[in-house]
Amino acid sequence: MKKLIACVAAAASLSCFAEGVPVLGAGAMSCGTFVKYKEDKTASGIHNMVGWTLGYLSAVNVTRYQEGKSMLRSFDLYAVEAYLEKDCKEHPLDMVYQAVMRMSIDLGNY
Repeated sequence: MKKLIACVAAAASLSCFAEGVPVLGAGAMSCGTFVKYKEDKTASGIHNMVGWTLGYLSAVNVTRYQEGKSMLRSFDLYAVEAYLEKDCKEHPLDMVYQAVMRMSIDLGNY
């Protein structure tokens, strides 16, 4: 439990700037870190990054829904995690938010 709290606190304190907009939390971590969490089976780190991803996708979907569009199709937690892992392996030097932005583009086709 202490590791989980430490991981969440560390991720929450991270920030970076995406095109001039601050990105906070797990999205500010590197894809290489996510890949390492997967290799080491670090559940707290994986859950933190996947949770951040689901929150981001939900926020984008709310905005698109208000515009009469919805980007979310049939996918689930495991599909999101698999996409993130594949993309992060292909782009380990990118930040997680960059992988998630690519995912939202693929899902929303925009």
